[in-house]
Amino acid sequence: MKLEAVIFDMDGLLVDTESADFEAWQELYRAHGHDLNLDEYCCHAGRYGSWDRLYAHLSDRTGHHPDDLHEQRLPRYRELVDARLQPSSALTTLVAQLRAAGILRGIASASDRDWVDYLLDGLGLRHEFHSVLTGDDVPKRKPAPDVYIAVLEAMQVEATACVALEDSATGIEAARGAGLTVIAVPNPISRRQDLSAAHHQVNGLGDLSLEVLRALLRS
Repeated sequence: MKLEAVIFDMDGLLVDTESADFEAWQELYRAHGHDLNLDEYCCHAGRYGSWDRLYAHLSDRTGHHPDDLHEQRLPRYRELVDARLQPSSALTTLVAQLRAAGILRGIASASDRDWVDYLLDGLGLRHEFHSVLTGDDVPKRKPAPDVYIAVLEAMQVEATACVALEDSATGIEAARGAGLTVIAVPNPISRRQDLSAAHHQVNGLGDLSLEVLRALLRS
């Protein structure tokens, strides 16, 4: 099957927001006299709404309202994400190869629209994608396949001619549910998850090229 499109996840893949998130959570927990280790946190990576459970957990232990905890954590999280808002050389190289070959590029994110817009504008990459759809644009967020199905429809591409790049178990489930070939590209946090449901796994975007993607789609 000829490769016609590549669909990227957003958080944790184009930007390592997961490491920033974990660092902000660690700081919040420590500020209230508690610890949050990576093994406790890693299952939350890539899962929309997981922060509600983390806030509730800390609230039960400290008596602070979840809304107050959120107000304490959010500015630091934004600061840590902003420090990471520059595209890696591996990402820009891969996107340039896809563009030169006429391969369509899409983004399928479970995050809110305003957050995805914030990240894309910060990276300066909005113009590189033919379709950008988010959790706000579909009935159900990942692990449901809705956002992938919607991106395929928007780009008018069959799932069998498309590769999805995902960093988390939740995203892999969503992409597989839409019928795509899925390549796991873990970040330092999601690397601890079980990503075996992906068709293939690489260490990072630097391991991918147009020819590698074509080969993995056929294998």
